[in-house]
Order: sequence, then structure tokens, then C-alpha cells
Amino acid sequence: MMKASSVLSITLLGLATYLLLELVFGSYGFLALNAMNEYADEADAELDTLRARTAELRLHVELLQTDRETIRLEARDIGFIRPEETVVRLEGHEPRPRHRYMPGTTPPPIPVTRDNRPLFRALSLAVALVAALVGTLRNTARISTAGQNRRKDEWDVEVDGEPSHG
Repeated sequence: MMKASSVLSITLLGLATYLLLELVFGSYGFLALNAMNEYADEADAELDTLRARTAELRLHVELLQTDRETIRLEARDIGFIRPEETVVRLEGHEPRPRHRYMPGTTPPPIPVTRDNRPLFRALSLAVALVAALVGTLRNTARISTAGQNRRKDEWDVEVDGEPSHG
């Protein structure tokens, strides 16, 4: 039979193993935190790019409302020409792209971490069971070596406070 202190230490060892695994590899552990920080950095970079693009588009909208040359160029891009102008198309040359304005890209999906808690529980239980097995084997070995050191007819008996071998 195991002592209560042994059972307590084995239980604490299993719990410590579980908590350590959860701290490092868990859904909110160090590795998941690292992945989320990388995702946040990518999202911040994308946001900065979108803000710069928004500023460019606002400037272009303002020019379309006030600058005659910008209005003329934009009208040509969508196919309007003046009556006195002639359109010449050259073979082998692509026309200017009409849609220069692309919205922002879709950000990558948020990284999803697997729920490893059942695995961590199983590993913690395995560590606790191995510790219990080692403790039991150690106690069994101690008992068998203590029994081998005695003679078969020898008994540990105290008589009036004095050890008596019998």
C-alpha cells in the first residue's frame, strides 16, 4: 500500500506535467501566443498598406473633382474621345489597364490551434502512472533486499526494550 505522501507527490507530478504542457503547447500557451503576435503584425502591415492606398484614392477623387487634366485622362481611360481626335490602336501593345484601383487583399485566416488538452491529460496521467510504478518497484526491491539479509529463523522482537533475535 502506498503512503499518502507518495500519492500526493504522484498527483502533483501529474498536475505539474499537465500545466507545463498547457503553458507551452496549449491553445493559449507560448506557441499560440507567438502565432497570434505574428498574425497581428501581418494585420498591422496590411492596415498600413490600406491606409496609404486610401490616402492615394482620396487624392485621386479630389483631383477628379477639381483638375481638368485628370478628368480628361480618366474620360479617355473609359473610352471617351473628343470629336476632333482619332484613336489609333497598335498591334502587339496592350492598352492601359482601365481598372487601376484594387481594393485591399483579404487577410489570411486567423491561425487556429488544435485543442490538445485530451493529449495533455493522457500524457500527465502516463507520467503519474510511471511515477507510481517506479515507486512501487522501488519499495518492492527494498523489501526483498531487506528480507534477503535475514536468516530464515530470525525474528525482530523487542523484549523489555532490548532487541531479541530469535
